[in-house]
Amino acid sequence: MQKGLITILTPCYNTGNILYRLLDSILMQDYPSVEMFAINDGSSDNTESVIKSYIPKFENKGYKLNYIWQTNSGQSAAINNGLKYVNGEFLTWPDSDDYYSDKSALSKFVNALANANDDVAMVRCLPTSVSEKDCSLINVSNINAELEKENQFENCLYSRNFIWPPINYMIRTNAFFNSNPTKSIYVEKNAGQNWQMLLPVLYSYKCITLNEHLCHVLIRVDSHSRGQYKTYEQLCARLSSYKNTIFNTLRNMPALSESEISHYCSIIDNNYKLIEYDLAIQYKDTSSAKRIKEELLKNGIKISFKQELIFFLKRNKFTRKLLTVIRRLGI
Repeated sequence: MQKGLITILTPCYNTGNILYRLLDSILMQDYPSVEMFAINDGSSDNTESVIKSYIPKFENKGYKLNYIWQTNSGQSAAINNGLKYVNGEFLTWPDSDDYYSDKSALSKFVNALANANDDVAMVRCLPTSVSEKDCSLINVSNINAELEKENQFENCLYSRNFIWPPINYMIRTNAFFNSNPTKSIYVEKNAGQNWQMLLPVLYSYKCITLNEHLCHVLIRVDSHSRGQYKTYEQLCARLSSYKNTIFNTLRNMPALSESEISHYCSIIDNNYKLIEYDLAIQYKDTSSAKRIKEELLKNGIKISFKQELIFFLKRNKFTRKLLTVIRRLGI
């Protein structure tokens, strides 16, 4: 690994009209040593020409931009493809639609890791969500006690009060490869890459959170995680992809014992069954709801009357408001 160098891996799929924001935001950084690998995931738009047009701009900055093409295989496959090219002491993998909002973002990430103890391998900042239409502010995340915790493995595993956009993260590369000795991640086209990138490192190392907003996360209605899953079958298929990704990531983590893998997989399986049960009710699929409820009972999970009530209250606008009142009252 080249000391001080940051490696950036970015999957790109049909984002030729917005990719310039990320590339420009990297060019505005005050950090001196950056290499980037933009992996074109079989785009049908002008993504290739946009990336190639920035190669001389990166060279003028003293950075290096590399173009890689692959047939459309998904974000995780693109990241997995890019991992074999990593040379940097530090690693980050921003999505192509997000961008840095602070010119010192990369410097602040590196400085935080450089000044941290050896058991800290990851640093992150707080995200700011902006509109796809005009990049206007939608939401600003605030620090809280859960986000401040340095042990984030279970928060990530259970999607519990966790920061997800990858642009907010940077990892020590040696820690990443120590946690992933095959130098590869599990590939699942419909489930992204973040569990695979984060979980192995978070199990063995600590993560520090900067109380700063250094990145903008674009909220897109047609992104991988939003808008493409509308029917009950599509949503269930996505949940299945998520679950498969978590299971395979856990099973490929050498630091985990067999009993730990079994324990975590059992909890994840039941958690996802509860989500599937909620969906079945939402889409009025009574046969699926009955089947899932029976499976949960076999696993020793009983859906309480309160849970049943919450599932049904979530079905329309009026009862959602009623549910909010109930929660505030602590009933």
